[in-house]
Amino acid sequence: FARHGIYLLSDTKIENHTLTMHHSGTTPTVSADVTASFQAFIGDVKVFYRLKNTTALDSLVLTHVGTLYSGAFPAGTSGQVYEYYFLNQLLFLQ
Repeated sequence: FARHGIYLLSDTKIENHTLTMHHSGTTPTVSADVTASFQAFIGDVKVFYRLKNTTALDSLVLTHVGTLYSGAFPAGTSGQVYEYYFLNQLLFLQ
């Protein structure tokens, strides 16, 4: 496959670090370890999120150091709950 530019990267793994409680007015931080057999192919890792009981979905690109990817949601008010999921965009070599 590789001779034809086809790479099978189905082993990419995203391990979420649980989002902890935060105080009103502070920015909650979300993070995850992202690993694969070929780390060089891991591109942008995004988190899509919304406030619970809303339909508006937003996203942010996480920054990373090594395999740890992290970012911050907007500061919220007391009692707000974020629902979120991660998405990894793989890099393709030309």
